[in-house]
Amino acid sequence: MSIKKDNNGVVLILLLIVVGVTSFIFFLAFARTSLLTFLDLDEQIIAVQSKERLNACIDEVLINLQNDSLFNVSSINMISYDCGVNISGSIAGTTIVTVSTTYKTVERGVEMNLTLEPVVVLSLEEVL
Repeated sequence: MSIKKDNNGVVLILLLIVVGVTSFIFFLAFARTSLLTFLDLDEQIIAVQSKERLNACIDEVLINLQNDSLFNVSSINMISYDCGVNISGSIAGTTIVTVSTTYKTVERGVEMNLTLEPVVVLSLEEVL
């Protein structure tokens, strides 16, 4: 008398293992992509916020120069952060002003070439 072994259960278990491993690999790939997207988004937010802070610093310097052409400080306090300011001497009627600020790990700065009376920005170039 011969006994037949039934292999249907083994095939089902192997199929479940293959589907489970494949699903796990897709899950890991999706999780990695989501994490990288989140990190990239965080970097973009920091870049935008640092640019906004720099623009506020530029505005503050231009407002102060408009009110007082002899305005000359090395930094401006903007409540939650500071702006570095460097105003060089006039060359052929124009003044070079460098404004910089740091947010988290991002340092940004611009160099402006302007006239003082009236205050007119002739050029503005990002230097940091």
